[in-house]
Amino acid sequence: MTPRRSPQYHLPDRRRRFLHEPSLLDIPAGTVVVGDLHGDFLTLRRIFNEFGHPPKQRYLFLGDFVDR
Repeated sequence: MTPRRSPQYHLPDRRRRFLHEPSLLDIPAGTVVVGDLHGDFLTLRRIFNEFGHPPKQRYLFLGDFVDR
């Protein structure tokens, strides 16, 4: 039996969820797409100051916006 804290315990559920996600997203016009910020908070502030703050402006963040 696999312990509940083991990654293998949660893998079948995660795989099932992942397979039900769409491969393409319909992004509304005007959404700002932001690449990986690598945890750089000052860059995040600069982006918000330049393009507008949520919720007035929509954003799609790609990659990690907080470093592990």
